[in-house]
Amino acid sequence: MSGIWVILTCHRNIHHLHNQKFTMVFCKCGRTAALRTSWTEANPEHQFYTCHSLRSKCNFFVWVDPPMCHRACVVIKELMDTKALLKNEVSFLREEVRIYKLQEAEFEEFHSSVVRKRERWLIISWIFFMLFVLLFFIISM
Repeated sequence: MSGIWVILTCHRNIHHLHNQKFTMVFCKCGRTAALRTSWTEANPEHQFYTCHSLRSKCNFFVWVDPPMCHRACVVIKELMDTKALLKNEVSFLREEVRIYKLQEAEFEEFHSSVVRKRERWLIISWIFFMLFVLLFFIISM
């Protein structure tokens, strides 16, 4: 029986016998069915076969994975919700970091400006001090 594919459908789930190489599933219109993955909250990451043509009216649909117990569905949903919350938090924190970096750049620019002004005033004050000392020296002679 090697090379022959036997596909049985049972309660909208697919059970197949194969030789570990390929499993061919055909939809009602005779085409090779497409293996897809569900990303819904009710069936996260569950694989299913459906007609290759998305506009087909054959309505072929068969689950590949066996149904999960209720607890597994609850845990997976909680994990997916937690993952979504963490992604949102990471996005929020990245935005905060971006804002802080902009503020830091503005502060650095302001700080550099203050340092330059202080250096100018220090030079001016030394010039006036030297002039005062020179003037005092000239007057005292």
